[in-house]
Amino acid sequence: MEKTAAAIRGEELENLRRRAVSRHKALFRIPVLVFVLLLLLELIFNRHGLLGLLTGALSGPSAAGALLHLAGGVMLALTVAAASFCLFYLFGWRKCYDRFNICFKSRYVLQTLKEVPEFSDLSYESAQGQFSFQELSEIGVVPMGEQSLFRTTDRLEGKLGKVAFRSGNITTAEPSASRRQTTPTELFNGQILAFSLFDDRKISEGRLQVLPEKVSKQMRREAHRVETENMAFNARFSVYTQDEHNAFYILTPQVIERIMEFAEAAGENVFLVFEGPCLYVGVQQFRQPFDAFLDIPLEEQRKNILEDSRMMLCAGEILIQAGKNERQKKGNSSAISV
Repeated sequence: MEKTAAAIRGEELENLRRRAVSRHKALFRIPVLVFVLLLLLELIFNRHGLLGLLTGALSGPSAAGALLHLAGGVMLALTVAAASFCLFYLFGWRKCYDRFNICFKSRYVLQTLKEVPEFSDLSYESAQGQFSFQELSEIGVVPMGEQSLFRTTDRLEGKLGKVAFRSGNITTAEPSASRRQTTPTELFNGQILAFSLFDDRKISEGRLQVLPEKVSKQMRREAHRVETENMAFNARFSVYTQDEHNAFYILTPQVIERIMEFAEAAGENVFLVFEGPCLYVGVQQFRQPFDAFLDIPLEEQRKNILEDSRMMLCAGEILIQAGKNERQKKGNSSAISV
C-alpha cells in the first residue's frame, strides 16, 4: 500500500525530531568527553610531576609549580569543554531543532489546524513577525518597554468562522533599574491575537482596555477607569476606556462571562483591547503556542496543537459575543425609532 504525501511528510518530521533528540543528547555528552580526554592527556604529559606529588618526591616551590601546572591543565580542559558545548549548541543542536520546529509548525501544525472546522484560509511563517512595535504600542494591549528589546516571531493568520484573525509571539522588555542586574527586565512573553469582523462593524466606539489588575499600573492606560457589577471580574481585571458609556455597551454579562472563561482556560495574565471592529488579546505564557516538544512522538503532539487552537477559539468567541450584542443593540434602537 502506497504512503500518502501527508504520511511521508509526517515520517520526515518524525525523522527530524529523532535527529534533534540525538543531537540534544550529544549536546551534553560531547563536553564531558572533551573534558575527560583533555584531562587524561594532561595527566599523561605531566605524569612525572603527578607522581612526584603523590610520592612526596617534590616539595616546596617544585610541588607548588607542579600543582599550578596541573590546575592550569584542568582549567584549560574545562574551558575547551565549555567552548565545545557552545559551538555544538549553535551549529549542531540549535540548527537541527530550529529546522524541526519550523517544519513542525509550517507542516504539521497547519495540517492539524486545517482539520478543525472553524479554521480556514490559514497561512504560517515562523521567521516573520506578525505585529510591529508601533502597532502594539498604539493599541496598548501589553506592557511594551523599549523598542530595541522588542522581539517578534511567528506569523499565523486566517479565518475563524466569520472572524479574521492574526496571531504572533512577542517578547517585550525594559533595561533593568538595578545597577547590579545587567540583563533587561522582561515585561511580556507570549502570544498576541488580533480578531476583526469582516463587515468592519464597530464593536467599540473608542478604545477599551481590559487589563490584569496586578500589572495594569505598568501600562499606558486610557483616561477613564470603570467597574462592572461583577465582583470577581473587578478583582481580576482593571477596565480603562475613552468613553464610559461605551464600556458598559461592550462589557455585558455575556461578554464578561466569555472573558472570565478565557482567563481561566489560559491560566496566565490575559490582556484585551476592543477598538472599532477589532479585538486584541495578549496571553502571557511560558511556552510559546504550537512549539514542538522533542521528547514526545509526533502523533502524540496533536493534543497540544488542538489545545492551543481551543485557546484561540475561546478568545475569538469574545469578539463574536460582542458582535451579537452590537446587533442586538442596533435592533433595539431600530425598534424604538419605529
